[in-house]
Amino acid sequence: MTRVPLIRLCHRVPLFMLLGRAIPVDWYYHWIKSVAPLIGRFSRHAREQQHYIRLALAKSHSAEKQLDIARGNLIYRKWRVCLQVAWPNVAARSQQWVILQGEENLTRLARAGKGAVLLCGHSFGFSGMAVRALAQRGYELVRAGAGREPARRRRAWGDGDFQRWQYLGYDGDYWQRFRVLKQMHETLTRNAVLQLGIRGFPTGSPADRVECVFGPFFLDRKILRLIEVLQVPVLPCFVVCDQTGRAIIKIFPELAPSAKHIVASFGSLYADYLRDFPEHANIWKRVVQQKEF
Repeated sequence: MTRVPLIRLCHRVPLFMLLGRAIPVDWYYHWIKSVAPLIGRFSRHAREQQHYIRLALAKSHSAEKQLDIARGNLIYRKWRVCLQVAWPNVAARSQQWVILQGEENLTRLARAGKGAVLLCGHSFGFSGMAVRALAQRGYELVRAGAGREPARRRRAWGDGDFQRWQYLGYDGDYWQRFRVLKQMHETLTRNAVLQLGIRGFPTGSPADRVECVFGPFFLDRKILRLIEVLQVPVLPCFVVCDQTGRAIIKIFPELAPSAKHIVASFGSLYADYLRDFPEHANIWKRVVQQKEF
């Protein structure tokens, strides 16, 4: 069940891929919702995740609300895997199940010949869908992060003509990071969009503090400094899904590439999304353990 075999069968096995494309995407979402209670009951990992959600939200939510959020989080995590598996087979018709709000904020910068940073919360929502959906619409997108290497990402998301974005991994030594920084500069001078995810920490400088429903956290100072070095406009971006499984990408108006402005404006938006969509966060174990998320 963890590998979502039905979705993989319909979207990665050639004999079944035509069937996978014919089935509306929201049908898969309703299937995930129907099997989630069984997963929550019999999966030790799912029970552990639910336990941490209840601990993290114990002071801010009722026991009944904690349970609802825990169930929603399980659906979110399974649905995120489903979309990743299905993407190669449904990318061409992504506009049918991806809603893009605030695109004018991106096109305005593109027409002005400016690059931009698309800033998302790390481990929140469906941020990986933003770079793929926007690239599918013709934007030049580069995603940077310290996660798995590009080859593994290609295997996970599929490899084909739909893959119109580039991944830059900066989890290396000093010189490797210097080379990646140079690549970022080159990308932005081509009027491309650089997507970055920013982590939260349990401790940090008062200047980076964000107030949130589960308690304060501090935005990653290294990413804030990187944005100040790049000196291009910042577009806050959050991706959640609606009750039919459609991904809703919301791009907010640009911010100045200043740590102070980003903490104040992006931090406030991030706190609002965590309050309104706690089930879309994959951070609760780290919040309880007082680690970065």
